[in-house]
Amino acid sequence: MPRLRLFRRRSVPVPTFTGLIGLGVLLCGGALLGLRHLGAFLAPNEPVGHGILVVEGWIPADAFQLAAETYERGAYDALVVSGGPVEDPLCSGTFRTYADRGVAMLRQLGIKEPAVATAPAPASAQERSYRSAASVRQWAEASHRPVTALDVFSYGPHARRTRTLYRMAFGDGVEVGVISAAPSHYELSRWWDQSSGAKEVLAEGFAYAWTLCCFHPGPRGSHEELWAQPEQP
Repeated sequence: MPRLRLFRRRSVPVPTFTGLIGLGVLLCGGALLGLRHLGAFLAPNEPVGHGILVVEGWIPADAFQLAAETYERGAYDALVVSGGPVEDPLCSGTFRTYADRGVAMLRQLGIKEPAVATAPAPASAQERSYRSAASVRQWAEASHRPVTALDVFSYGPHARRTRTLYRMAFGDGVEVGVISAAPSHYELSRWWDQSSGAKEVLAEGFAYAWTLCCFHPGPRGSHEELWAQPEQP
């Protein structure tokens, strides 16, 4: 009777010390190359050029001029400003939401009603940019405006995450593009030269990774997707 064998010997190649050093150099080089281009990766400019132009109302004041020019040059059906409650104490006494702030900025630049609309978002336990996207979707539904394409005007390294969240909110049937206003206080191609650039790019990089792996908004229109904190008296 043959003997039952549960294991058999096989040789497995393992790297030498020199091989480990070479592998480490390759991995570190790839990581450094990826980090070098991280700023540009997070701030794409890939517009659709038609449909609705959505402007995030929290962007810096100097970016609204480019947003207004983008709307005037493009073949857009509507201009909508999104944003939740103002958190900046310098603006909180003037505007209730960033959407209201954005509309005021665009009106100062000559874009008047009815060309510009507002889609304010409530205070929410959800991801704030996603909740703003859901509010834009609700505005379109309430306006009986079918949306097949839109561009989101964002700022710097926040742009890629913004586009991802708008794609989640609107679904596969809507083409979503993005326009990113360049930061004024550092260069995206050398974001590591300024502490503000390093903080912003690395923080947005982690936030984008978290969005891809961990953010699940729930079914459209559900309590999980639209959960808003009650307003304070």
